[in-house]
Order: sequence, then structure tokens, then C-alpha cells
Amino acid sequence: MSMMKKVAYGALLGALVTATAFAAPPTEGIYVKRAADGTLQARATVVDISHYGAPHIVLEGLTPDNQDLEKVVTVYSWKTDNAGAGERGLRFTKEDAELMQYVGSPFTPKRFSTATGQEQVTFFVPSATELRVTDSSELLNGSYTLVEKETGYYPLANYYDLWVSRPGADQKSELLMEQWGGVMLCKQGQVYDVLHTDKQYAEISRPVWEDFQGSAETDTNVLYLHRYMAANAPALLEGETQIRMTDFYSGEGAEARTTTVLCVQKTINDKDVRVAKADVMDNGEIIFKRYAGQGAIKGEQVRMRAEPSTKARIVSEQDTGFPLDIQGFVAEQGGDAANYNWAMVKAPGGQYGYVFGNFVSGVEKP
Repeated sequence: MSMMKKVAYGALLGALVTATAFAAPPTEGIYVKRAADGTLQARATVVDISHYGAPHIVLEGLTPDNQDLEKVVTVYSWKTDNAGAGERGLRFTKEDAELMQYVGSPFTPKRFSTATGQEQVTFFVPSATELRVTDSSELLNGSYTLVEKETGYYPLANYYDLWVSRPGADQKSELLMEQWGGVMLCKQGQVYDVLHTDKQYAEISRPVWEDFQGSAETDTNVLYLHRYMAANAPALLEGETQIRMTDFYSGEGAEARTTTVLCVQKTINDKDVRVAKADVMDNGEIIFKRYAGQGAIKGEQVRMRAEPSTKARIVSEQDTGFPLDIQGFVAEQGGDAANYNWAMVKAPGGQYGYVFGNFVSGVEKP
């Protein structure tokens, strides 16, 4: 399901080509860079998924057998009639490519941004079939020629879908990059690790989602939930965060909705802590429950324990109204791992502990 309206490049190019200069962003399609002997050295894929003629550009340095050596994913920013720059994006270095393909070690794409003083990638567009790259690596710099106007390898609507190897896994996992590189998620099975989020993501992503009418696709709903949290609960996205798909169901009848159940989790003090849950429906509706935030004890002589178990050491006893910073909910130690019924809390003095969920207030409960 497409969430973006493609720019009509034919009309755009016809209006902007003049007798003296080619005035347009790069034409959508696949470009190649070859050595003097005809060997394929690099590929550039240009895809417009914005409203503004600011296409994504993926540069790939290749081995003779067409394997990635390095990769840059960026967005074209128009500077002059026939020149532009990639001011922010992600770099997969040669070392990243080797780790992804052969070693299977952990890696994280390197994010670059001129806003933080890092170098940009510079593009020159001499004609509708040419693209020149500078200020990148020796392998990626140079002249590219358009060979295909169809970019089948990147059939994008609202995000990039890149497959990579992961440590200790037989199957490959996916990297999902949302519009403008504002958010990067790594998918392994039904778990999505949030790798990074632009601080202005909630605002800059507004045009991407303004016409969204809903979807039954899990990947789209994970990105949609992330955007919702960036706008409404940004504190929950600080630090390492995971979004897990825990259920998926459809109702019956004409008014039935397909619903994706997504849980947001963090690792705190070596424990899996559930901080939120959302039911995302295929009409775009979200039912969001926040499990973390400022709360208080509810009850008299309520015991805060060292571990989430009634057998654990008692840290203190508190009464109704005692303030707590509720981190989220965890499973009982030695109990059902799917039953998140203990609140991980931090007392005013900074001490961590656990209180059974029925005895805290201020947040919703799993």
C-alpha cells in the first residue's frame, strides 16, 4: 500500500530542461559506474518517496561479483539547478559490509549529518541520464550512467527494506529506514530494535503520515507506532528500545478490523521491561497504553522487594501516595515469562525495587 504520491517526473523534467542547463534532481532509476575496462564498480539507485522532488539515493560500491563493499543511503537536497548534496543519511562502510556478509558480528550503520559537522555527499546532475558523485569514498566517487528507470530492487512506499546478516542467526534480518532516515529499525523475526531516531523526527515525518489511512502490514504499523510515540511519548524512545509484535488478529463482520498488537520494551538492570503496548488497527486507529511514568503506591504497608517475587527480600514498606518513578512492568521471577505483573520502580532516593502491579497507580497495567 503506497503512502506517498510519486512526483510526476516526466512533467517535471519537461518543464525544467532548458537549452543551457539541465535543471532537476536526478531522474529516478538505477545508475552504474564502470571502470575503463567495463567492470562494474558501483551502483546508484535513485527513488523519489517524498512530495518535494527530494529523492533518496543509495550508493553501493561493488565487488567484481556484484557484492556490496560499502553503501551510503541519503536524501538529495537541491542546491542549484543541477547540483545537490546528501546532507544526512547512513553509511555502511567496507568493514560493515564484511561483518554483514561474512563474519556475522554486530554492527550499526554510521549516521552522518551536516548539522553535527560531518561531511556531506555532493551530487552533480549534468543531464537526465547522468549523475556525478564527489566527497564520498574513492569507490563511490565518479560518474554514473542511467541504465534502468525501474528501481525494482527498491519498490518503496514509505521505508527502505534492506536485508543484512545478524550474529548467531541462520536467517538474515531486515533494516527498515523510514522517510528521510529519521528512524532506523532492525527487524529480527517479530522484534524491532530502534537503532536511532532524529530528534526532530515527529515534525519532519509529518508529511509522510498525513494521508495515512491505515494498514494491516506489520512493518508499516511498527513505523506508524514509532511515529506516534515520537510525537506523544518521546521519553519512552530514549535509550535502547524494542518494539515486539505479540499478536495479530481479525474480527468478524463488516465493521471488523485487523489489529496488530505491539509491545514496547527496554532492558533495564538486565531485565526485560515492558513500557507500553499498542493495538494498531488497519484503519489507522491506535489504542495506546503507557506502562511507565510517574506514579505512586496504592495501599497500606505495601512491600517493595529486591526482585519481582513474593519470596524476594523486602526493601521497604510504603503507604498510599508514596511517589515512584515507574520504569515499566516485568515478569515474576521464576513465573510465567509472558505475565508482566510486577512494576519495576525507582524510589525518590534512587533505589530500584519491585512492587506487585495491583499496588501502584498513575500508569496503566499490562
